[in-house]
This record gives sequence, structure tokens and C-alpha cells, in this order.
Amino acid sequence: MLDDHSQVLGMLAHGFKECRNRIKDSSMVTTFLNQTLSSRLGIRMLLEHHLALREVRPHHVGIINKRMHLTDVVKQQVEMVSGMFQLQYGAVPEVVIAGQTNLVFPYIRMPLEYILTELLKNTC
Repeated sequence: MLDDHSQVLGMLAHGFKECRNRIKDSSMVTTFLNQTLSSRLGIRMLLEHHLALREVRPHHVGIINKRMHLTDVVKQQVEMVSGMFQLQYGAVPEVVIAGQTNLVFPYIRMPLEYILTELLKNTC
């Protein structure tokens, strides 16, 4: 079921690109996309959690990591976005991780990775 809908985002983007000149109310499009993508993310997380509940992984209950090391996730996303910047711009800004770098708490990795990636892309 997860794989059945893997092309949805590309299809949405293609559809809006084709009809962008005919759309008069951009707020309607924004509302539609926000609702659609939020719903899609919620359904995807529920499905992944349901499937992951059958797996045995240390410190996990389904997709919830009960001992997530935030600094590790941030470093991984910095590395991924840095690769994108290197390819596109030929340079990578320095990212400094400061503060309480030993934080461990329960969280779901998928939305955190998405948020971090978007933040890093927009700030670098």
C-alpha cells in the first residue's frame, strides 16, 4: 500500500504545473495542497507504524524511537543537505551544532528528518 502511492507527489506537481496559468485563486491551491499533504503524511505514518510494530528493534515501539539522539539525526541531515549544496553550488556552508548535544528523547524520525532538511535548505 505504501508503494502504491509513491508517485503521488510527482503527479500533483505535474498537474499543478500544467494548469498553473488557469488557476485564479492561489490561496485555494495552497489550502488544498496543505490539507492533501498533511493527510498523506498522517496516513503514511500510521501505515509505517502499523507495519513497524511487527519488527523488533532496540529502543523502538513501531516507528517511535524511545531513545532518539537528536544530534545524530541533525548530523545526518546536515551531511545529506551538504551533499546537495556541494553539487548545486560547489560550496557548503559550515553548520555548527551547539548547546545540549547529548539530548535523548522519544520521537518519530520521519517528520523530524523532513523538518530538518527543509530548515537546512532554507537557511544555508
